[in-house]
Amino acid sequence: MKSIRKKFLRWRKRFVVKLAPFFIAQVAKIYAARTFPWTMADLHAMPENSLGKLTALHLDTLSFNLLTHHETHDFIHTLVGYNNTPTGEIRLQAFMFGNGGGSPLGRLLFIPVALFLPEMWAQFKTDIVAGAKAKLMTPECMVSLATLDIDHARSYLEINPIGHS
Repeated sequence: MKSIRKKFLRWRKRFVVKLAPFFIAQVAKIYAARTFPWTMADLHAMPENSLGKLTALHLDTLSFNLLTHHETHDFIHTLVGYNNTPTGEIRLQAFMFGNGGGSPLGRLLFIPVALFLPEMWAQFKTDIVAGAKAKLMTPECMVSLATLDIDHARSYLEINPIGHS
């Protein structure tokens, strides 16, 4: 019985070792295909009140720059109105959890963090419901909306930002 188990474990290890590079290459292709077409200067040159320009201005106030492969994350902050504090970040993850968009890592991290914040469960529920009501927010969608007036982008995505009734 032990020899069968040992053979299985060896076979499983070989299988994983052989397949891991394949899966890593596939993930790399997905990220390589997601190129963000603009620099900060390009975002600043976009029309007044556009999602791209307002996001650039928001990043300027925080002294942040675009983070490679996560550039559209700040577009979502601008659209929804969550700030960049730890509370705002976890609320954004709750919104994205409900929306079905965002990164798998963000969804995975939301659950244990949320469990440690029972005082915010009612707020998280509201954020998740708001995310579920909005249209799916993929990086490709965010890029396509960058030049739109922010109110038009919110209307298209069916988002009611924080502080707006």
